[in-house]
Amino acid sequence: MEATLGQPPRRTHLGLEIGFAASLAVLAAAGVASAQSAAGDNAADLAKQLSNPIANLISVPFQNNYDWGMGPSGDGWQFKLNIQPVIPIPLNDNWNMISRTIVPVVDQDKVVDNGHQSGLGDTTQSLFFSPK
Repeated sequence: MEATLGQPPRRTHLGLEIGFAASLAVLAAAGVASAQSAAGDNAADLAKQLSNPIANLISVPFQNNYDWGMGPSGDGWQFKLNIQPVIPIPLNDNWNMISRTIVPVVDQDKVVDNGHQSGLGDTTQSLFFSPK
């Protein structure tokens, strides 16, 4: 907890930030191990596959946004982490279906009714069909 003279204590979100950082580290390590085995430790082949949006690789990118100056009084903030897994699903010998999901995890204060809210935002699902 953090406090200044004449103001109520402000909540800090160190536990939330540490949890996200730990999750990122675990998923990054798993992604690197999976990518290395898929590419056979060939850096050029991996770079080529990563630049191809329809490659047969599972990826889980994260996007982090922090906005301040929000809400009716302008002293609100919002932390949003978008989790965006991209998963190719083989349909047959010739076609893949690629699933891309965006799940926003939101934590905000003084944006709505000067209160604190947290939870999941609107999930977006996209499906693409691609030749193998």
